[in-house]
Amino acid sequence: MVGRCGPWQVRMASACSVVGLQKEQYEGVFTVEDFLVARSLTKKGQSVNSPELANVAGCALQLCIYPHGCDQATEDNTISLFLMRDRKPHATSNAIVNLAVTILGQDGNAAKELTYADLWRLSEDKFQENGWLNFWTWSECQQRGLVKGNLSIQWKITAYIGGYHVKSASQGGFPTLEALTADWARIFASGASADLEIVSRDGQTRNAHKAVLVARSEVFSRMFASDMREASTNRIDIADADGDTVFSFLHFLYVGHLPQSERSMGDVSRDLLPLAKKYEVTSLIDFCVWKLVSTIDASNAADLLRLADMWDIAHFKRKVLEFITRSSETMRDVQDTEGFDRLDKDLTKEILVVMTGKRTPKRPREEGTFEFPCGSQWSNLTLVQLRRACSERGFSTTGTKAVLQTRLAE
Repeated sequence: MVGRCGPWQVRMASACSVVGLQKEQYEGVFTVEDFLVARSLTKKGQSVNSPELANVAGCALQLCIYPHGCDQATEDNTISLFLMRDRKPHATSNAIVNLAVTILGQDGNAAKELTYADLWRLSEDKFQENGWLNFWTWSECQQRGLVKGNLSIQWKITAYIGGYHVKSASQGGFPTLEALTADWARIFASGASADLEIVSRDGQTRNAHKAVLVARSEVFSRMFASDMREASTNRIDIADADGDTVFSFLHFLYVGHLPQSERSMGDVSRDLLPLAKKYEVTSLIDFCVWKLVSTIDASNAADLLRLADMWDIAHFKRKVLEFITRSSETMRDVQDTEGFDRLDKDLTKEILVVMTGKRTPKRPREEGTFEFPCGSQWSNLTLVQLRRACSERGFSTTGTKAVLQTRLAE
């Protein structure tokens, strides 16, 4: 018996979709000056390392070149080259990277080029570094790779982060996430049906929609659910940010990413972080911290530490402290900056506490435990001990004993 479909019959629709990964690219040139001298000062298994080149999923990546080859090199008179990570990536991340390197010869053209044969999954336990055991012979390097005694490596790191997600799709006319994002971007740009004015400190006015702000910020949600002046006047004055910063802030609320800018993402993130904290936009806080952590170097570390402490962002502060105290050389370079001179005595003491803790042998503790466990009698600890207890939890260490005791008890 053959049945006939009624009005609720299933209709098949053709579909076309594209999926992709979040992709980040970093590139530059790493030069080892007087490479012949570097070779004479090292032996097999010893490397010359670049500064941090990129930060991918919490991993700092740097190039390591072994002038006499690494310990596992299978050929004599060879040079080894690796990309090294300083730690495993975030537990929830799924990051893989590709590395392409070019040795720049005397004429400025490529003397040697290599690219990973297989992508490197950063979460693999057995690999701290990935590259080439027998990258180049010393004789070839002398003949073609040295320019006035220097070795210059042009590098490009491509990182793929997270699982596949839909980039574009069309299924029976249903809108995709990408299409919805584009629609919200158009609504933001046009100000259509806006019911709110946002005024920055320089007098620039932006139109916005209460519903969007309420959905993205608990502060805005409470503001419009109360009898605050903004709820009745439909106007918000943001006196602590200029028009460009307010525009970037609102753009992120609507579409989830920042607009194109001639300024670096690090500078934009530094300006946006106060607004993200003030209005409790967690996704923007995480984005700003991620971008700022990727820019840490000796010249700005002290200023970033002040910023992290000012806004009480524990994981951000922990990352900066890890960088400053990673070696005595880094510590010295940071101390030579004007930013270090601007640190107050509490932050300076906190750096010393962390540095001293790294140098002082301690009894091994199980992962996840503290020197001062939760529930300790905080009132019985000294000020220095309270600071150590706060530091190991990533809390701010500034304040009196009473303030620190309250912070630990919460």
